[in-house]
Amino acid sequence: MSFDGRFYCATTRAVMVVETGADDQPLRLAIAARLARPLSRMMMDTVHLVDNDGELTLVDRRRLDRRYEVYRVDLDAMKLVPVRGLGGRAVFTGWERALCVSPSVFPSLSADTIYLGFDSLLTGYTDDSPIHLMDGTSESRRFNYDMTICRPCGVQKSDMMAQRG
Repeated sequence: MSFDGRFYCATTRAVMVVETGADDQPLRLAIAARLARPLSRMMMDTVHLVDNDGELTLVDRRRLDRRYEVYRVDLDAMKLVPVRGLGGRAVFTGWERALCVSPSVFPSLSADTIYLGFDSLLTGYTDDSPIHLMDGTSESRRFNYDMTICRPCGVQKSDMMAQRG
């Protein structure tokens, strides 16, 4: 992900940053911070980096015990610092991406909450979502197998123009 003018990614052991050198030097990956624990190489666990209102934040999802932990990436100390919540923000997470948003912009969202996507690779339809980090509670999904989910699940500009009609 792009953060503060640099590119970051997470591996099974660290948050990495792309280092740029002189014009004739190739780009290289350098460790920005070590993970608190190594991730599963079986892709059962996932981590997502998000820009949390100007702080690089890592959301760690342990699939087996369905635990979620949040860390602030301390780039100066090159380590992850556990944090209790998301600073009042909410994170939407899927298999490949995550997005951090403010409930003040989207009032129907709850602060310090992780919302799981409906992608079958990351979350089962029976996984609870949203997950409220401050009190550790979650809500059951409002989904049944008779529901139809049409893809892509997005808003097209033409849809908005037709509604204004």
